[in-house]
Amino acid sequence: MRVGLLGGSFDPPHHGHLTLARRCADALALARVRFEVAYRPPHKQDRPLTPYADRVALVRAAIAVDPRLELSTLEGERRGLSYTVDTLEQLRRAAPADRLWFLIGEDSLAELMSWRDPEGIAARARLGVYRRPGSAARVPPLFAGRVDFVDGPPIDISSSEIRARCRRGAPIADQLPPAVAALIRSKGLYRDA
Repeated sequence: MRVGLLGGSFDPPHHGHLTLARRCADALALARVRFEVAYRPPHKQDRPLTPYADRVALVRAAIAVDPRLELSTLEGERRGLSYTVDTLEQLRRAAPADRLWFLIGEDSLAELMSWRDPEGIAARARLGVYRRPGSAARVPPLFAGRVDFVDGPPIDISSSEIRARCRRGAPIADQLPPAVAALIRSKGLYRDA
């Protein structure tokens, strides 16, 4: 089976995450896209995160309407820092016949060489890279021949901006699915973020 992995803190998940996942699923003929909720992203250790259980609930609400999208909590089960290479290895061991794509935005392509064990990432999955308009990121030589670019509409949404809007009491409904907005309101999330 062809499977995509989309990782992130999803604090909160928004239309941009869903657009990337769906466009990649369509373009790469992926049967499933797993949303892997990072327990503790190494590059975000300097800021507080919404509790893991709340972020999992938000992702569950965001993906509920598309059967191709599924929640994964492997990194939460492992605890500690969340490294993509470890998650890809765990997925490989669990389903060795699956073909894996690690899904990222084009802006993340240049950063991949600074991640933990980029060679291990390249050995375990192809990259599904969602193009950013105006971006011309170069494919690192390590990933040459292992990248599939996916075109789609520009995505100008960020989780940090949604959190800022919540603090200001500004509307967020146009940024994320209604079920996610409702859950944010009912849990009182991001008021003090």
